[in-house]
Amino acid sequence: MDLLYKISIILIIISLIIILFIIISKFPIIKTINTSSIPKEIQNKKRKAILRNRFERKIKTSNNSEKIKENINNFFENKIKINEEKIQENYLRKIQNDKEKSKEFIDENLEKIKKSIKTENLKDAEDICFQCLKLDKNNIDILENLSEIYVLNNEKERAIDILNFLLKKIKNNKLYNHTELKQKQIYYLLELTDVYIKNNNYKLAKKEIEKAMLIDENNPRVLDKLITIYIELEDKFMADKILKRLIDSNPENSKINVFKDQIENIYKHK
Repeated sequence: MDLLYKISIILIIISLIIILFIIISKFPIIKTINTSSIPKEIQNKKRKAILRNRFERKIKTSNNSEKIKENINNFFENKIKINEEKIQENYLRKIQNDKEKSKEFIDENLEKIKKSIKTENLKDAEDICFQCLKLDKNNIDILENLSEIYVLNNEKERAIDILNFLLKKIKNNKLYNHTELKQKQIYYLLELTDVYIKNNNYKLAKKEIEKAMLIDENNPRVLDKLITIYIELEDKFMADKILKRLIDSNPENSKINVFKDQIENIYKHK
């Protein structure tokens, strides 16, 4: 019995050895696998995948975050601007029927308008003008500044409309004495002349500046502008005639020699 048991054990061991030999011979790749490195490889692959995903996410979100940040800033800036405009509108409504407060508001903002024009911030200057005109639509100081904005912007039609309105408005205005009235009329006519000159419409420019000549025929600025127009129109006779008047009224004028040369050139062309 003991012998049989021993023989059976030996047979089992031999069988196992044979089976193991067959497996190794059939699957030689198993011998090359380093089983201890498998977990490390998996971890390394996972780590690389995580880092790559993070990097890609960072690139996407960095661009998006900049846009989001910009959009948020724009949103809040617009909100603040809208709120400020609403507050201003409400305030203007409140003081509309209060002449003293309206005048105070206009006087304060007149300086802001002038500063904005000086720094060429014309859009802001225009907006402030409109706010003031809601309180006093015929305010001459505000309209003068608004016309200047449109002249600088070369908004021809608007500038012409306002300047013509001002010329009518001051005609019977008792706030100005005779000298002040003349000065204002000449100023508006010179501005109108500039608008037409900018648009190369010298015939209409001449028409406006001739009106100024009727008010003050020896005004150096008017004579200067008129000579320039006659030179552009190649009217040598009138250019020479007005130049003589300029020399009589303002002999120290620095442009006299320039005008002489330009008039001489007209003669040559003719």
